[in-house]
Amino acid sequence: MKIAFKGAVSAAVFAGFVSSSFGWSPLAPGNFTLLDNSGPDFPSSLGTVIATKTTAITGFDNSNNVIFTGFVTSDVVQYDGAGDLAFGFFLQNDATSRDPIERITVKDFSGFTTSVANGDNTFGPPSVPHALFATRTADGSSLGFNWVVGAGDGEIGPGQEGRFVWILTNAKQFTDGQLAAIDGGVGTTDTYAPVPEPATMAILGLGAAALLRKRRNR
Repeated sequence: MKIAFKGAVSAAVFAGFVSSSFGWSPLAPGNFTLLDNSGPDFPSSLGTVIATKTTAITGFDNSNNVIFTGFVTSDVVQYDGAGDLAFGFFLQNDATSRDPIERITVKDFSGFTTSVANGDNTFGPPSVPHALFATRTADGSSLGFNWVVGAGDGEIGPGQEGRFVWILTNAKQFTDGQLAAIDGGVGTTDTYAPVPEPATMAILGLGAAALLRKRRNR
């Protein structure tokens, strides 16, 4: 079973949205961008790896049937002298899976600038799928990577692995986060996420307080 919004996004993409010409594509809240298939090949080629972990993931459909299993490797890389962080995600879909993996989402990027890219995969087989486009929600919190534009095109099928996908940020700290993988059903696993700066936390707190007052006054 395919994700419902795929066809609509496909039409919009090919109606004229384009990414940057090469490598990193800036991604502002409420937007999406096409991705080319070149970027940092390995985490160490981007900068200093300061955290890494590999976690299992299992996807379930609406009837609670297992539709895919696999692993997600998450990396945090300090890529410049200012201490800015990049977050990378690498997916492997087990050969025993019933379905491919078509999309992932990660959260807690509100308040940060973000640029996105695929890994280059210089040393891997050319058939390894690369993400075709990336999305960001209007509030800036959630980023998603899609391996599919049309049915059967570019998805991470059973027995396949995808290339790394990367989010370059101006975050200076990180904490535990969550990644969701999607194909008709959903599977979640632990990953990393940026830690909001104190000023960002204060703005979010003011917004929540204003919303609470509005509800009380109704």
